[in-house]
Amino acid sequence: AAGAAAGAAAGLWPARVDTIAPHLTDQPELLTQRREAIDLEIGLLEDTQELQRGVFEVSAELVGCVEEGDARNRFAAAMRRYWSCHEADLLLWERGAWRSLGGPGTGVTKPPLDRPVLLPDENDGDLVLDLSPGVAGQAALVLRGAEPQPSLRGRSEADQRYVAEVLRGQLALSLRRVMLYTELQALARVDPLTGVHRRWYGERRLEELVNAGEVVAVAMVDIDRFKTINDGHGHAA
Repeated sequence: AAGAAAGAAAGLWPARVDTIAPHLTDQPELLTQRREAIDLEIGLLEDTQELQRGVFEVSAELVGCVEEGDARNRFAAAMRRYWSCHEADLLLWERGAWRSLGGPGTGVTKPPLDRPVLLPDENDGDLVLDLSPGVAGQAALVLRGAEPQPSLRGRSEADQRYVAEVLRGQLALSLRRVMLYTELQALARVDPLTGVHRRWYGERRLEELVNAGEVVAVAMVDIDRFKTINDGHGHAA
């Protein structure tokens, strides 16, 4: 029975192939073209997968970025995977003015934030990412004179915008982490009751200044019978 079934299947197979795809069996060149088309499609999928993998690797690389002074260089390095530039600015709106984190503090102009992403072709050669979701106010990363790297060169505007959008999300999260770390540092550094620096911070700054060879003067002030002020009027007074 098994042999008969196998024979029947063998007899039916050629007819089945001819029925489904006679154009492939009769015209081998069509089969070759189909294989080439499939290989091209697989290559494009692998290329897209590699691009996406590189974009999401940025998130892992930025986990250790918590210092304000380090953020601009780390953010610029992440972006330079895909766009080269001659200068990068990480800008933060603070106290009624734009401040450059990790860069010069003067001459900072307002970045265009009418859209989440402005590609270089849309903004006189500058790439702008709106990182405002990462802060309480507004923030932006500006790559001046941005040019696509080989990994993006020749790709469509939609592909470039996709990469920029994903990077924008990763950088906004990282900026939020930087700002939270800065706030925690301030809380640890300053006494909330008096508003002055805590002792450990003063000792550390003194050590830093001495090690740097700075000329340092230390003044100590004592107020006689100050305890009576606390006892009579309270610590707040």
